Amino acid sequence: MVAELTLSSALCLETTHVIDTSVIDLGDIVTCKRGTKFPECLYTIPLPLALKHYYPEWDMWDWHTMPIINLNPLQVLSAEPGGVRIRNLSDYPEYRIYRWLPNPPEGTDVAVFVSQRLGCGYDFTAYPLAALQRVVINWWHMPRILNSRYYCWELTDEFCTCFGRPWPGSAEVHHLYPLLPEFRRQAGRPIAVAEKGG
Repeated sequence: MVAELTLSSALCLETTHVIDTSVIDLGDIVTCKRGTKFPECLYTIPLPLALKHYYPEWDMWDWHTMPIINLNPLQVLSAEPGGVRIRNLSDYPEYRIYRWLPNPPEGTDVAVFVSQRLGCGYDFTAYPLAALQRVVINWWHMPRILNSRYYCWELTDEFCTCFGRPWPGSAEVHHLYPLLPEFRRQAGRPIAVAEKGG
């Protein structure tokens, strides 16, 4: 099955990308492009720049992450300012998809994971704390603040941990804030890409 995505740029130019959805499995990880509009840019520009110092190979393209929770239609579980919600992958014009889990999880197990987290609040403070943790980690093992709120990296890491492969420096295992550049360092090449001009 092939899904056709229409991508619109700020200049209203359209590019059509055809993605072969047969290569996508339940549990694959989606990363989306950083937002650069106000007010999102207040953290999507300075925080990646701070992390880039520690991860020079990271291209800083990715920022938002989500696990694929349904294949037909393609849906993701997204932690965003309105809380944890289910979104269609087609809501995101540009993304990369990575194969991280050793095996695709069972749909019923994914449904339980989703039902337990749907509607949880968004953790606005986690991104700056994650960046700060990386800066001070050589001098101080700053623990992650545990609560029932999620930022997207944390939700995705928890999903991956639940289904067999936590992120490097996993929050659950090491009580650290999970970091997207650390995931990207070990994730390898994406299995599918939708990018403007790609």
